Amino acid sequence: MVDTKIRKESYGIIISLDLSIFYGSSTQDILTQVQAAVSEGVEFYTSINVLAINVRAMRVAKKRSKESIDAMKAKLHYEPGSL
Repeated sequence: MVDTKIRKESYGIIISLDLSIFYGSSTQDILTQVQAAVSEGVEFYTSINVLAINVRAMRVAKKRSKESIDAMKAKLHYEPGSL
């Protein structure tokens, strides 16, 4: 998620979400699913009335391979006394 804004109104809240989407994903399906999941989750767990959920895809991200993730983790691995 890139950015989240919540605006309080007299009868509930309006939530705006700006997301990163992986390249090759079905953007419309993902945005619709996020919108429904956030609305249902907020109303269920907080009993706050959700007036609107505005969801936008702001950026397209490339999926990383397992090898590149492992290499990045190896670079970030901290050994005590190694500094």
